[in-house]
Amino acid sequence: MTVPLMFLAAVTIVAGFIPFGHFVSSNGEAYTIHLDWGVAGTSIAIAVISIAVATYMYKGEKQPVADALARRFNGLWTAAYHRFYIDEVYQFITHRIIFGCISRPIAWWDRHVVDGFFDFLAWGSQCHQRRDTRPAKRTHPAIHLRIPAGYACTDTAAVAVNEKRKLIVMYQPYRTITINTIL
Repeated sequence: MTVPLMFLAAVTIVAGFIPFGHFVSSNGEAYTIHLDWGVAGTSIAIAVISIAVATYMYKGEKQPVADALARRFNGLWTAAYHRFYIDEVYQFITHRIIFGCISRPIAWWDRHVVDGFFDFLAWGSQCHQRRDTRPAKRTHPAIHLRIPAGYACTDTAAVAVNEKRKLIVMYQPYRTITINTIL
């Protein structure tokens, strides 16, 4: 992981000196960027000093300065050690709020209302086929069930016509309804 980071740092340093403002601008004119060396120098000095202090505190097997600071600022050290409890907050938001308050009602709706509607369609089709005792003089198969428009647009249903010109309504892998149509 060190080598890719070193490569990215080198590319960033080189890319920082390319005057992209002279090549790309919204109105076609050169975009000049003015650098405030006081702000840039202060930021660089703070970064270098922080790296030097961290190296002094944590270099070696024993770390007396870091241990003394951990004892003195125990609450801050504990919060930093637990990454300021960001993972716990994220887990609470995703599991309790998103999964519990949003996903669980949607899953209930899908399981009870959507599946119940398709179960009702299957039951209605089966009951109608059992009652259909008309003579066989028909020139075309009877329409046993009219499907509401847009019914096949849900994510739980697919509609296909097989080679015997019967409409196959499939919803969820283990349930299939066959409906006679006059296609």
